[in-house]
Amino acid sequence: MRAAALRHSFITVKKPVLTKDGYGSEVEDWHVLYPAIRASVTAQIGDRQIGTYEISPVISYEVTLRRNYKKDLTHLCVVVYNNREYRINSIEDAKDNNNIILNISLINE
Repeated sequence: MRAAALRHSFITVKKPVLTKDGYGSEVEDWHVLYPAIRASVTAQIGDRQIGTYEISPVISYEVTLRRNYKKDLTHLCVVVYNNREYRINSIEDAKDNNNIILNISLINE
């Protein structure tokens, strides 16, 4: 992939971290793993999901980024794009050996 193909979008990757609060119980907190990654983000699927008598859109994106970020990425991480949080559905190697592809979907809040 050309380097210029990753110039339009910036994403942030957050990772869950367990910490102890003042009472000694574990609390899940979010740590910013990568604050501003250059990536290519393209919409894949738009669909509607019916749950609890509400229709909510299911939006899926394909994110292409450099391979050097793969070592710390897991399915537990969250991608922030355009001030919305997305869960990582899959992490795949791209056909060229320099990139990875993430399939992400919007987290309903």
